[in-house]
Amino acid sequence: MSEAHAIRWRTLREAGMASWIVKRGLLAYGIPMYLFFVISAWFSNPERFVPSLVYNIPSWLIAGAVFGVLTWHISEWQYRRHVAKNGAPRP
Repeated sequence: MSEAHAIRWRTLREAGMASWIVKRGLLAYGIPMYLFFVISAWFSNPERFVPSLVYNIPSWLIAGAVFGVLTWHISEWQYRRHVAKNGAPRP
């Protein structure tokens, strides 16, 4: 992790893990993937469009939450490793 990334992560982590999961997991990953798969279902098999709406939303919300949790922990691990090696980042 670079010093600039450590400074940025320090700012982002102050908002908390829940905020990260909602913004990066659900809004930036889960919902776009849901929309992609629903739209592709519309074009590939229109009669399965409505069931795909129902089945895909919980799947992609869970996937988005898992993505958010994983990226939070990976970034936190990298940040702690950076701090242990270089000290706390300067603003």
